[in-house]
Amino acid sequence: MVQQDRGQVKPAKGEKRMNLREMKLIIDAVNAHVQNELGNRSDNFRKYILSKNNDVVLAKCTEEADEFFESNKHRLFFTKLKNGIEVSTVFLPMDHGEENDPIFFETMVFKENSRDDIDCKRSKTYEEAKLSHMDKCEEFK
Repeated sequence: MVQQDRGQVKPAKGEKRMNLREMKLIIDAVNAHVQNELGNRSDNFRKYILSKNNDVVLAKCTEEADEFFESNKHRLFFTKLKNGIEVSTVFLPMDHGEENDPIFFETMVFKENSRDDIDCKRSKTYEEAKLSHMDKCEEFK
């Protein structure tokens, strides 16, 4: 048991203070346990971008992903219908699907000048997203 005294951590009576090597072993064991618990789910925290051919690819680094999104390349299609309805299709930077069933695209339908969506459909591929966008435009025209 560790006791705290005036901002300093001291070992409880009868316990020895850990050295750096022992602390590193414990930290490594905790990290290994967390990685084991996450398993493939950790893939969901990786950032992706679109290639020039609109294929989903893993970003080489966070900076590459940030640059991709800051340049608005993730905004694929936007249509404002005559009735004021807006249809927007975007590429999502992280996998929003389940394990072995990735989802990277989202088409949303909004009322004019509103951020409250009235419909949403997610897609797995660029081609599916393109079709979804056209379907939503037709449905809400």
